[in-house]
Amino acid sequence: MAKDQSRSTRHIDVSGIKAPDAKITTVWYNKSKRQEVLGKFLAGSDETSKEIFLRYLFIHSKMLFNYSSASERLLLWFDNSAIQSVIHRDKSAERSPQFNSLLALLILSEDYLLVDIFCCISPTILFEANHRRTIENATDAKRVITVIDRAMEQIGLETQYVGFFNLKQLIEASSNLKQDEQAIFNAIKSIRNFNWRLDSLPGAVYDRVGNTPLPLSLAEHFTPNIRLTYFDPWYVKYIMMHMIVKELYDANEGVLPFRDYCKQIMNNNMHLVLNLRSGRLNGLGDIELYSSCELGSQTAVRSPYICMAISFDENLNRSLWSRMQTRGPSFGHKGGEPPEVFTSAWLYAMEHSQRVLEKANRRQKEYQEAMSRFYDNLLKPFLPETDCPRKGEPGQ
Repeated sequence: MAKDQSRSTRHIDVSGIKAPDAKITTVWYNKSKRQEVLGKFLAGSDETSKEIFLRYLFIHSKMLFNYSSASERLLLWFDNSAIQSVIHRDKSAERSPQFNSLLALLILSEDYLLVDIFCCISPTILFEANHRRTIENATDAKRVITVIDRAMEQIGLETQYVGFFNLKQLIEASSNLKQDEQAIFNAIKSIRNFNWRLDSLPGAVYDRVGNTPLPLSLAEHFTPNIRLTYFDPWYVKYIMMHMIVKELYDANEGVLPFRDYCKQIMNNNMHLVLNLRSGRLNGLGDIELYSSCELGSQTAVRSPYICMAISFDENLNRSLWSRMQTRGPSFGHKGGEPPEVFTSAWLYAMEHSQRVLEKANRRQKEYQEAMSRFYDNLLKPFLPETDCPRKGEPGQ
């Protein structure tokens, strides 16, 4: 396994394509009916359905608070599981509460927090909605886009398509996705088939603490070097590094200090985002959601927009949760400029960061008050007082 030194980043253009047949009146009508639909669900639900509903509302509302503190305009990236829960909401005991937790989240964001939200659908979501088959022509594209448009209309959202501007680009992206899927599948198979016992690894240079290797340093050295044409190579590598840490943990039962390091890294469930099941790769769309919606990187580069993932995959949600810190841009002294220029710039940057922090804190306080009103008005008649969704974290 060769070491990959690259860390190139592929940015997805969010200007995208406007949904071709957006029915504005239908969208706004369905917005107006969200509370009515949610109320009927809560009034007729058993305890199990309410528990599922609350679990996902807890997770997404907490994420919403953090993301909307960074920006009051959010691009929601739906994964295929969330879209399927909208489409098949009446056909499954699990999907109905998932669907209604989405309605509750949209009510909270648009009617109480007054956050502007937009739905974004990428080529990856279209690829997965097309049953992991490439989109070959206009007929394929129209069929899949129509299904997704209608699903989003049903929850009161207009759809923006991102990452392509025309049919030719969508077909090309779909083909690239298929190639990346096979490359990632082969890489994960090679990881699974490798002997990860420390005493069997070839000589390598990696970081240590005392005599104990650092798992991620070791994993980076042995991560397969694969060629990708659609996904960001760094994020794929980062996920596979965590998968290798899990393999190292399982293969070295007697090396307790090393396993302790591995276990700490595995707490974010990153190693579970991708997996092989029944001879196929699962979690392909989660790569894009993680790379596009990870909050720390977005705020560090002062992204003009903030993307938030909507998914019922708890492993992905926990991974995003672990990277949900709001980070300011780094400010370093590169030399060359007069001292008074650097000092003035540095002081302004610090003052600006403080003002941004104070604004975020004010938003948090406003959001907490809005959350209480949301609970009192919509949920309290149907839920015990102890079930108020004022806090929650993936896995809790």
